[in-house]
Amino acid sequence: MAELNVRFPGLDTATADDVKRAIDKVVADPSTVSAAQSKTVKPGMRTDEVKKSLGDP
Repeated sequence: MAELNVRFPGLDTATADDVKRAIDKVVADPSTVSAAQSKTVKPGMRTDEVKKSLGDP
């Protein structure tokens, strides 16, 4: 369980879609996180590993 405190001006007039878009900017679904992590360079990676993750410059 997690708690998230977000300021949302205009919440009383926002639609459900407005609220979802605001939340989606802060909280990513697991598939989005996996895609982002697949393009991450970490310390200790070899050059070929970096190229595989990010592509050639």
